[in-house]
Amino acid sequence: MIQKLIAVCFLGIALILLNFSQLQNAAKVHNQYNDCQYINITNQEKVLGPEDSAFYDEDTLISSYGNIYEIFFEKKDLKTVSKGGFVLIQGIKSGNIKAYTMEIRNYPQNVFLIPLGIYIRDDMLYAINHSFYSGGGDRVEVFKIVKVLNQKHNLEKKQQENLNQEDGESEQEFMFVLQFVSYTLLPKRFNGITNNLVVVENTRFFITDSFPYSLPIKGVNRESFIQTAVTYFYYIFQIKNNHVWDCQIIQEGEAQCHPFENSKSVLNNGISTDNDGIFLVADTILKTVRVYKFNETEQVLDLKQTIHLGISVDNINYIQSSNSFLATGTTKMLDTLLLPFNIKKVENNKESTPDVKFGSEIFEIKLNPLTKVYEAISILKSDEVIVGASGAQMSSNREFLFVNSFADKSLSICKKASI
Repeated sequence: MIQKLIAVCFLGIALILLNFSQLQNAAKVHNQYNDCQYINITNQEKVLGPEDSAFYDEDTLISSYGNIYEIFFEKKDLKTVSKGGFVLIQGIKSGNIKAYTMEIRNYPQNVFLIPLGIYIRDDMLYAINHSFYSGGGDRVEVFKIVKVLNQKHNLEKKQQENLNQEDGESEQEFMFVLQFVSYTLLPKRFNGITNNLVVVENTRFFITDSFPYSLPIKGVNRESFIQTAVTYFYYIFQIKNNHVWDCQIIQEGEAQCHPFENSKSVLNNGISTDNDGIFLVADTILKTVRVYKFNETEQVLDLKQTIHLGISVDNINYIQSSNSFLATGTTKMLDTLLLPFNIKKVENNKESTPDVKFGSEIFEIKLNPLTKVYEAISILKSDEVIVGASGAQMSSNREFLFVNSFADKSLSICKKASI
């Protein structure tokens, strides 16, 4: 308990010193999206910490979830924390949204699954997993996305049709499951501190890290007072010690990683790419998004632009249909300070909308074809979207905005506002 109080005090001091002005309430603004509500997950009441998401196709979105808040903020013993998984959301094109937690096949039972950043390439889902001692440290898990018959639904439907004495062959319903394929162990220096990834080739990925040192292999609850103090010292004085890392996938072995020197920053968090050489990287402490161009000849990231957003940017996601990026984060640091006092209220909320106000903002970042400069436009700013906004995805027709969170009980879906 004392360690938790000390951590909260350090967090409070750090946030106040970083930007006192953000303790003020955000003004109401006109939004491109509104009517945000939790997504109903049919086979589970809540999925705590649905942190990141990625599209499989235009109709199908997959989100990771893990109890990130309890592990990294409350610093609970890993044995007492519910483990994570993945949620599939489908029916996006028609607007008939359905969501369910995905079955995971052949994943080792003795390894914690606490996924954070995810990336989908072809039919494969790649996930950063904070497995700690159970899996030897942080890992990149590789799953194959498999489409199968929904046996239970089809059986129930057939039985109902037989009762109604309907003729003809019934339409089969399909669902998606994840088949565990392999893992790549990250070097020990990354334990507990990796954030997000992009897979640039089948055997190569870029990752971000967020702490000046690795966390204890036995769990964040074993972090010492000195380690906590050093972390906030780095954050308060904005010491740049983290990078984007270039890693090679080594199946069932340890990845080989080296830093991009031009990527050094205070707290590198979200990373995304347009798959055409442009990479955007968020710094949560500096409240910026950096735009890089990958230099194929020299195999380096060339910094092209820094965008100051004024929010604690978490994840960044590329939207292929509009050739733009979404940068998501929190707007009011006071909300983060008060979250320890509100977290149980968040978890026990039975309503379809948050009952704890928490400032969130989402920017769309797009290249201006005339100036050749990336510009950011706020498309949603509110304190009633979700608790702890960490990322967002947009449907191809721009009708829906899916918002992730590091602390809430589900994703939120927001609808395009009528003009």
